[in-house]
Amino acid sequence: MQVPPISSLVLIVFSLQIFNVLNLKRPVEFKSPLRNSSGDWARSDCEKGNLFANHLKAVFTPNVCTDIVDLPSIVSLPPIPMAFEFREVQNVIIDLNPKKAPGIDGISNKMLIELPRVAVRILLFIFNAMLRLEYYPNNWKVAVGKMIPKPGKDLTKAESYRPISSLPTTSKLFEKLLVSKLSAILAEHNCIPDHQFGFRQHSTIEQTHRLVQVIRSAFEQKSYCSALFIDVSQAFDKVWHEGLILKLKVYLPTNIVKLLEVCSEGG
Repeated sequence: MQVPPISSLVLIVFSLQIFNVLNLKRPVEFKSPLRNSSGDWARSDCEKGNLFANHLKAVFTPNVCTDIVDLPSIVSLPPIPMAFEFREVQNVIIDLNPKKAPGIDGISNKMLIELPRVAVRILLFIFNAMLRLEYYPNNWKVAVGKMIPKPGKDLTKAESYRPISSLPTTSKLFEKLLVSKLSAILAEHNCIPDHQFGFRQHSTIEQTHRLVQVIRSAFEQKSYCSALFIDVSQAFDKVWHEGLILKLKVYLPTNIVKLLEVCSEGG
């Protein structure tokens, strides 16, 4: 084995020192003060937090529906027995991203990945009990939020920031398992239209191919090809929960609908 000369080792050490110095001298991220609706400045963390809280409260408040008196009564489908298996929990844990930030409980994905089999079985017992009792812990609905500035926006306005929320990892683990079960039920009953591409894995490229095919067909036939793109502002933030639950009753068994109702209620 050939030992590198001393000059090479000195050069490597010097390069590492320069790298560390450059890292220490990185510019500190500038935090812009915020201006409220009355024009006053919010400079302290407490003032900014209150301003963001009031903004998010307004954003996530559903629109008032004045033209709806009573919702129609729909008989839910009969309950079906549902339980997770050890293999399902283990497979979801293996696919977790270990670099994701933990939630308010401090449990990271890396901790879940390193769990022994006996601990995974305890999680399995808890998850199946939640299915059986139609229960969802309120603590799992509490998220750690961080406001991220939108590119090219006025950073003195609260609406120029978007929230990123970190829920407890055990909560997201349960949700992944539940989504897998619900997807199987919806697919079995053909509940999702063929042209529904949102929130379906590997579906974006299919929609792109479909759009290109329609455009090329119009070119070949020398006809017009029109497209309508609609972007509903804050559609997810202001979703009508009562109407959503009503639609779920048409396709899902009553025990799953009740669990989803508990999940959507405030913590």
